[in-house]
Amino acid sequence: MGNIMDKSKGAGEPVNQDAFIFWKMLKKTYDDPEKLLDHFNSFMVDQQKNLQKMDDDEDNVDSRSGGSVTESPNLHIPTNPQNSSNGKNSNGTSGGENSDSNYVVIGQIASKGDNKLIASPTHSSKISFAYTENPQTEQLNQTMLQTINCKLQLIPPELNHFTLNLDNHVFSERLFLSICATIINNNKNYQNRHLATTLKESPITTVKKKKIQQEIDQFIQQYYFTLTKLSLKKTMLSHRSVEALSQALAMNRSIVELDLGGNELECRGVALLLSGIRENKTITRLNLSDVRAYDEGAFMISAYLMATKSIRIIDLSSNHISEKGFEALKQAASRNIHIQSIYLYENNIDQPKLHSLQSILTRNTCVQGVIDHLLDQIPWNRKIKNRLQSFKKSVMQTRTNSTLNISQEDERTPLFRLLSKQSQLQLNAGANGTPSHTIPESESTRFKVGKSETIGKRPTMEDRMVTYGSYRGDTESELFAIFDGHGGRAASDYAADNINRILSEHLQQQKTPEEAFKLTFTQINTQLTPWPFIGTTAACAYIHKSHVYIANVGDSRVVLGRMVKQTPIVHENNDNDQDNTQTTTTTTTTTSNETKVTIQTKRLTFDHRPVEDSERSRITNAGGTVLNGRVNGMLAVSRALGDSFLTPYVIPEPYQSSFEITSEDKFLILACDGVWDLISDEEAVLIVSKISDPEKSSETLRDLAFNMGSTDNISVMVVKLNDY
Repeated sequence: MGNIMDKSKGAGEPVNQDAFIFWKMLKKTYDDPEKLLDHFNSFMVDQQKNLQKMDDDEDNVDSRSGGSVTESPNLHIPTNPQNSSNGKNSNGTSGGENSDSNYVVIGQIASKGDNKLIASPTHSSKISFAYTENPQTEQLNQTMLQTINCKLQLIPPELNHFTLNLDNHVFSERLFLSICATIINNNKNYQNRHLATTLKESPITTVKKKKIQQEIDQFIQQYYFTLTKLSLKKTMLSHRSVEALSQALAMNRSIVELDLGGNELECRGVALLLSGIRENKTITRLNLSDVRAYDEGAFMISAYLMATKSIRIIDLSSNHISEKGFEALKQAASRNIHIQSIYLYENNIDQPKLHSLQSILTRNTCVQGVIDHLLDQIPWNRKIKNRLQSFKKSVMQTRTNSTLNISQEDERTPLFRLLSKQSQLQLNAGANGTPSHTIPESESTRFKVGKSETIGKRPTMEDRMVTYGSYRGDTESELFAIFDGHGGRAASDYAADNINRILSEHLQQQKTPEEAFKLTFTQINTQLTPWPFIGTTAACAYIHKSHVYIANVGDSRVVLGRMVKQTPIVHENNDNDQDNTQTTTTTTTTTSNETKVTIQTKRLTFDHRPVEDSERSRITNAGGTVLNGRVNGMLAVSRALGDSFLTPYVIPEPYQSSFEITSEDKFLILACDGVWDLISDEEAVLIVSKISDPEKSSETLRDLAFNMGSTDNISVMVVKLNDY
């Protein structure tokens, strides 16, 4: 007896069940263009184009408004579609970029007196495809749909998966985005496929025959298809299409082979693609031959290869890669034993150097073969799995004092990694060999401190703040610190839980605070080395009597707020290579009796970002590169604790400064980049200066950053040094 899907198939449709589900979902998605972009996140490639178009249309808005502008609903600006011609794709362009002539930009008038077109907040960087394609493009789309249908009909019905080969075909963006949206819609059902198995095999008797056609769309939404290979050679993909494909692949768990050879992706397209497949766990074969990657693309690909555990074979032939890009790929292969083949034919690389890479790949293949053989010899039956889970729980119970406690991941952690984590307990052992416990935080007896934080729009909270009053038993010493983790919260947790103990040990050895901070950061970084893909920024303030010592790595900041009556007094800058970043600005206000007060702002830290000239030079001199504002195209900060996979480009050496507290120094603000990306130092100091309660002022900064659109975790600490 057949199932529901068999009874709903008509003539001229795929006979393979997975192919049939894909075809039905694709047709439904394509026939509803107005909702097409709802399946995607906003496209980065559209943001710059929208801003440029808004500037170009500003004068037109002025002329249509007749000199007076009032608030109006969304304004649709139609454009004239252009016919496609020979040598061009369906959007009227050749090569990798598409013209905007076929699209409608959606926006609205900003406000009275401001004749400026701004993007709609719900579609700030999206393009509407509704009713904008010309007849020639629609005819091309229908022809391509028929071609796809014919290919799907050739798939044998007995297979429980299918492959999609669309080589040497040209797509309009609407059709290609429909394919990507179909994959995105399927990803959720595929991840829940074990729950959907019963439904997929439901017999025809479970549903009345007369209702099958009426309810087929409802069943399609609950079914899934298994697509294992996607081949898109020489399909002239635009950057927007590549980004749509990247979003589709990010959460896909069925595709194991992806072929994009012959597409002129260039460095920008490679970056867009890697942003999605970096999260993919199933692709083992990747063809990026003849995509014009050059050395910059090779740097980004090598950074991706260092992190991935799924890729086994990658083809980078005919990409104009020189020896500099080759060295980056070689380093990636030496660090990742999962990579077994890298094809580099027809690149600018000497043959002897290729032989050196071959030896590394041979080693990887042998090691991986031994591991696979050992795993194949183990009888993974249900009883052993149950015993393994029980053993995991017992291992986790012995790790209650572990500073790297990642309980949410323990159930998915392989046994050998759990045992490795257990062995790392010795990192926290004191001189007597017993594990040291986390030192509890304590309040300061001299300064009032306010702390506020929120997870914001992130799925997890990776920030940590700690305050230690009466530090080291001294009522005239305090330690304040803030950490912004990335790759999980393990690194920030470890740093926050151990900085008290490690810094104290170095201070007890008669080290100066500057030396102690440098040694502390180095020690924490070393202890995080076994976990190469986690890291954290750090911003610390150690106060001893009236002297303040500041140290930071990354882009978390410490800012000093001062109030000076009449004549402002500015502290001298510390001797440091980056002193020019510590600028002091003033804002003059008046009190009720007209007494002039100058509010001064001084940044005490340095933002370690790859775009800074000094940091860029250091990275390039070490053999790394800065791509898209990131170290090797991966990390947005150039100094951090952890991130050992980017050593020696990312280092833990802190920037340091110090000053003596005077009566004019009123407060310190410690905050992560979730605040500073949207609020300037001067704005933050001005806000805090008007609120005497540090708890309320920290909450105000936190809420302001969130309301301004911060998408990161937000953490703020305000330390009140003197009354104001």
